[in-house]
Amino acid sequence: MRYQVSVIPNAKENKVEAIDDQTLKVRTTAKPKNNEANQAVISLLAKYFHVPKNCLKIKSGSSSKYKIIEVC
Repeated sequence: MRYQVSVIPNAKENKVEAIDDQTLKVRTTAKPKNNEANQAVISLLAKYFHVPKNCLKIKSGSSSKYKIIEVC
């Protein structure tokens, strides 16, 4: 299953919000450098979907705030 994810780095809290069935908004306290925000997004989404981190992949947008995430 694929999801469109809007990422807000440097947020005050870590939070995942469902916008609709295929769109999520992820707020993370991680900085958007050295891949920290991407790693935080994967961790937050793994908890949100109750799956291991290796079941999540960033299919596109690794350097953008808009990403396509695939969940196995």
